[in-house]
Amino acid sequence: MSQSSGDGQILGCAFDGDRWIVSGGAGPSGPNYLYHYDLEGNLQDTREQPTTTQFGYYDLASDGTLIYGSTDGLHELQGFDYWGNIQQTIPCEQVSPARCIAYDPALDLFWVADYSTAIFAIDRDGNEIHRFENSLLKTGLGWYANDPDGYKLYVFHVTAQGGAWVSKVHPSNGSVMAVTQLIGQAGDRAGGCDITTGWNSMLTTFGGVIQNPQGDRLQMHQMKFHTDWIGITPLNQTVLPQSLRDIR
Repeated sequence: MSQSSGDGQILGCAFDGDRWIVSGGAGPSGPNYLYHYDLEGNLQDTREQPTTTQFGYYDLASDGTLIYGSTDGLHELQGFDYWGNIQQTIPCEQVSPARCIAYDPALDLFWVADYSTAIFAIDRDGNEIHRFENSLLKTGLGWYANDPDGYKLYVFHVTAQGGAWVSKVHPSNGSVMAVTQLIGQAGDRAGGCDITTGWNSMLTTFGGVIQNPQGDRLQMHQMKFHTDWIGITPLNQTVLPQSLRDIR
């Protein structure tokens, strides 16, 4: 699925459990907006961001209650509700802005980075828990707790030539593993991202903002097909010969 905001440049995205929230920057003039898309990709609602900067919020992340974003000049994450009202701020002295954000629900940590900085994990008081040097040109972060290799922090990034690339980082030691390049249209460039099982219960989905001079879009990619529901219990059993005779 792909979907353009239809107005300005779109930068970040997060799935809040019911809908995709996309941040759109208006540029030098006009307000920045938050676009709400339903599960089919239809625009549900548009809310004005509580920001006055040129681009507004970059990457977004959800903790299940609020959506968090950061913008130019901020040394904090701003948590806002459905209506775009700020309900919580988290100090973030490590980067300004936190162009890339992901949330780890198990440890209640936020992973943050700017385009060419290290990657940091901070708690809700802004205390630095981890710091990993990283040379990727980062535009988005996503958290995948069930990564089969234990590389739970996914990085959406570009190269010097642009493009839309996905790599993943081990949250214990910072080691990096390449995943894939998302092949699309000429001029595509990575933006923000999120990973969720909520958009489609059958899939683990990577949602990424693809920026392009011809129009930005939110694009979905399947990471894992869930087959847990295809089960028979018990997996094996013994049938006695007389039982077969009885059912004939």
